[in-house]
Amino acid sequence: MCIRDRPFDTQQNQQNHQKLTEYISGQIKKESVKYTAAGGKAYEFMGFVQQSPNSEESLKNYQQAQEIYAKVHGEHSLQMAELYHRLGSYYFGRNEFEKSLEYYTKSLELRISLLGPDNPILGENYSSIGQIYHHQNDSQNCDSAFHKCLELFEKGFGQQSLLATVAYYNMGILEKWHANYEESEKYFLKAYEIKKDKLGEAHISLGRDCMGLSTLYSEVGRYEEATKYFYKGLLITEQNKDEPLQALNLYSLGDVCLKSSKYKDSFDNYEKAYKIRLKLLGDKHNETQAAFRGVCEAKNKLGKVDEAVEGFKTYVEAQAQIFGKESNTTAWAHWFRACFYYDIGLYNEANNCLLYTSPSPRDRQKSRMPSSA
Repeated sequence: MCIRDRPFDTQQNQQNHQKLTEYISGQIKKESVKYTAAGGKAYEFMGFVQQSPNSEESLKNYQQAQEIYAKVHGEHSLQMAELYHRLGSYYFGRNEFEKSLEYYTKSLELRISLLGPDNPILGENYSSIGQIYHHQNDSQNCDSAFHKCLELFEKGFGQQSLLATVAYYNMGILEKWHANYEESEKYFLKAYEIKKDKLGEAHISLGRDCMGLSTLYSEVGRYEEATKYFYKGLLITEQNKDEPLQALNLYSLGDVCLKSSKYKDSFDNYEKAYKIRLKLLGDKHNETQAAFRGVCEAKNKLGKVDEAVEGFKTYVEAQAQIFGKESNTTAWAHWFRACFYYDIGLYNEANNCLLYTSPSPRDRQKSRMPSSA
């Protein structure tokens, strides 16, 4: 995701963007503006503020900006590199990760050719590319991209800069992924403390840092600390009307409640996250389906086994429809379904699901499946 791609951080920002959008929309209809550099920038802005997984208008505006930039600035320009990054963010939001990676890479290559390989702004590209690899479970390439982002942002902007906190958050995710929990905590806390010092503890950007810390503490069984940061994050996102981040915190809180055997609370939080994501993203989005899977897991623990069985069937079918039957994401859906079947004693069904997936030894060890499965 582009570092600056958060156009609606607060309700006031939404209102300001709406007024600005209406003004710009009127301006670019004028022939004297439409096919100029200013017109191209206006179309880019319109694509940005309209950006959502279901917005075709956003893509049309980006394409219009691309056509104008090619004429005014040329294909080999920083303006085109910026636009490619916007397009990468657009496709990332739609779960079209290969297309997103294509545009993020085009933006990176263009910026390197124009600015050199050590320009700190390239950290933005490496951060976005690393997030793609993280979603694709490509540990090696994710590791390389996130470390490069860290190197560029620290060197170019300083270790106490706000941009460096983007790299620290990424590294927190990476170290948690590698089960280096002490290092992960160090990076997450560093990002959190810098932002709190510079922006105040109620700033919207701290909501994501609270989520990073809470999921880490949940994973290592420090549930009291996890809950503390979950509620901190929820308060921040509710105050700032940030529904996507609110859904993320609710989903994570559902997870920690599930692990600490608070099954009714788990169900309530998963369901709230699911409803928000369904409204914002639709049912064909991976984040919506992840929340739906959480609802199914909580239903199972509440004794609603038949509903959970049907729910996991729907979940796997949806992942196959979104990503393809042979995709890594669908393989993980089969894995979660296998864990569920094992929990309720349907061992043959669990083993049938395992035919579709081959998780890593670490993931097998940490799951609920027996090592002999």
